[in-house]
Amino acid sequence: MQEKRIAEFPWIQGPDPEALAKIDRILAEAEGYRAYMNRFRFVDSEAKERSCRLKSGMSTGITALLITRNLTRLYGQNYLSKLPKSTLGLVHQAIRNIKKAHLELLRENFPEEIERMKGEN
Repeated sequence: MQEKRIAEFPWIQGPDPEALAKIDRILAEAEGYRAYMNRFRFVDSEAKERSCRLKSGMSTGITALLITRNLTRLYGQNYLSKLPKSTLGLVHQAIRNIKKAHLELLRENFPEEIERMKGEN
């Protein structure tokens, strides 16, 4: 089936395993941290609002990664070459920034969690 699709549409090159592995690695990191974010319930209304925005941003990043992964699976390297070179890097950087902001929020509201994390490392 894949070979027939490639023959009919020469711009389709098939999946690029290296690119898919990179996207899957970033996606696993983001999904794991989103699950971690959901463990905390903030009392302060400002902290609740910040947490909600951070979770929303993380979900947006995950959605962007899922779309990129699915299109890469379908069109392969040809799809990725049409994206600006920095797109995947920007999404990954956004996810890292969200994690950093969430850790700062935890530091303000759950300092014992930060101490526990330091003890585990």
